[in-house]
Amino acid sequence: MMDSIAASSRSATGRIARAAVLGLTALIVVLLLAGPSLTAWHDYLDAIDDAGVSTANLATILDEHAQRTLRLVEVTVEGLADTLDSEIAAGPPDLDHVTQILRMLVPAPADGGA
Repeated sequence: MMDSIAASSRSATGRIARAAVLGLTALIVVLLLAGPSLTAWHDYLDAIDDAGVSTANLATILDEHAQRTLRLVEVTVEGLADTLDSEIAAGPPDLDHVTQILRMLVPAPADGGA
């Protein structure tokens, strides 16, 4: 009977030891996988933040470019209006001269198109 109790005790101790080793192995595997996973997640969040900053910078650049372009158009139209007002004030406008003024504002089309 003592042999069966001792064998049962060794069997229980062996099961506990195996369970402890299995649990410790599982913990080590989880920790080994968690490190790179957390690093990848952190890198992902950094990339999202960087993309937001880049998008905001590009939006600012585009806004400034659009404002400068519209201001250039505004100045050009104002200059054209002043020139045409001067032509009209000087008397009946000469159609050839007005056409020449307008052609200075519009670039000639590139050759080879049609």
